Amino acid sequence: MGAVTVSKTSPVREPAVSWKLFEETARTYEGWYATPLGKRADQAERALLAWLQGSFSNARDVLDIGCGTGHFTEWLAASGLRTRGLDRSSAMLAELRRRFRTRRLCMAMRTGFRCALRRSTWPCS
Repeated sequence: MGAVTVSKTSPVREPAVSWKLFEETARTYEGWYATPLGKRADQAERALLAWLQGSFSNARDVLDIGCGTGHFTEWLAASGLRTRGLDRSSAMLAELRRRFRTRRLCMAMRTGFRCALRRSTWPCS
């Protein structure tokens, strides 16, 4: 299998999203899941992830794109899956590392959306 890449002839444009927000709120991001709306979103997203896991029952590896502070990355790892978190925000990944110092989770930061995954680097062990 070869690498998954974005064609060099197709420019990747930055979305009209301010990433600064994620850099500034990384330390308090998990607190949102304790709010009434956050609890509802967490329940709905875990139900969706559980349904997806059932649909891919042979899957052993997960790439959590936009993993942020690892809220769902950790949950997926706790269910026995080998996980890799990918996020653009270095502050979010730093918070993920702080929260899960004793658990081995693979993380990566990419600038923009250009990312290549080679078979030789997946899965992490």
